Amino acid sequence: NRWDPAMNHANTNSYKAFFKDYGINQNYDLSISGGGSAVNYYLSAGLYNQGAQFRYGDEHFKRYTVTANINADVTKWLKIGLNSRFTRSEIQMPHVYAGTGDFYHDIPRRWPIWPVYDANGHFAINTMALMAEGGRLNTDRNQLVNSFVFQIDLSKYWKINGDFNVQQDFNTNADHAKTVNLHGVDGEPYPEGFSIPNGYSLSNGKTLYTSNNIYSSYERNIGRNYFKIMAGLQT
Repeated sequence: NRWDPAMNHANTNSYKAFFKDYGINQNYDLSISGGGSAVNYYLSAGLYNQGAQFRYGDEHFKRYTVTANINADVTKWLKIGLNSRFTRSEIQMPHVYAGTGDFYHDIPRRWPIWPVYDANGHFAINTMALMAEGGRLNTDRNQLVNSFVFQIDLSKYWKINGDFNVQQDFNTNADHAKTVNLHGVDGEPYPEGFSIPNGYSLSNGKTLYTSNNIYSSYERNIGRNYFKIMAGLQT
């Protein structure tokens, strides 16, 4: 025999039952800068850790960042620079089952007469059981951005500028649709219908984006007049 949710007489606040009263977020940053008349640099590293909001099926978000900017005056007429940034994001959360849909959408639909646990101490609400005992969705996102810039001073008035940019993204998604058991009146387990069948998927993605710009400008003041001519190319 199975429990009939409509015959319960609880007084459950779904938001309090599913969400914690508060979550702790942490943000750490460290940076170093320096240099001299010809070379200067800036280095930084950061960590952001977003605490879990769900009471069941602990979820979290972490982001790591590393930045390095270096600029140098190689000669009187040549300046170069390198700007690099690496970002890694880690997202872990309960698997979203097709039958229940997004948890944020499903939670407000839980009837207040449904208790959190049945008389035998098992989860009485399938959404809670799926969150606490179901599969996990793990997403890793890595992004590397490099930008090389230069400036050539052909004369006091004539300059050539360029920048070459490369962005690489590497993403991985591991999704486990684990079968979860609910329990009948006699305490015997039976599979929750939305969690059948058990399944696992793994996907990897990679993207490459490049943007190159080069342009030349000539500008000067002649008397009370100002002139500037610019031409460039983008690929």
